[in-house]
Amino acid sequence: MNDNLMKNRKLPADLVIAWRKKNDTSRYDTHILFPKKMYEKIKAVNPKEIKLSLEIEANNQAVLYLQLDKYIKEKILRFKNIPATTKFTGDSDFCKDIEYFIK
Repeated sequence: MNDNLMKNRKLPADLVIAWRKKNDTSRYDTHILFPKKMYEKIKAVNPKEIKLSLEIEANNQAVLYLQLDKYIKEKILRFKNIPATTKFTGDSDFCKDIEYFIK
């Protein structure tokens, strides 16, 4: 797809996150709603690109980070890892156990 077209698209309101743990057959899949103020935060910085990263914590929780440049990395939200119950990625429900850091 054309990179310029992708750079000019609006931010989505939600995201499907799916992953597997190393050395484990469990699959995780959930829908996440982005915080309402996330777009305003990104617009204030006006970055050339936006990166999202996911870190899995030892206490069975995951943290989603927003990286706007090489100096700004901010927690967006934390949610509980729940093994996927559906066969296909994206068929899962929205995460209910979620903590937002951007309000």
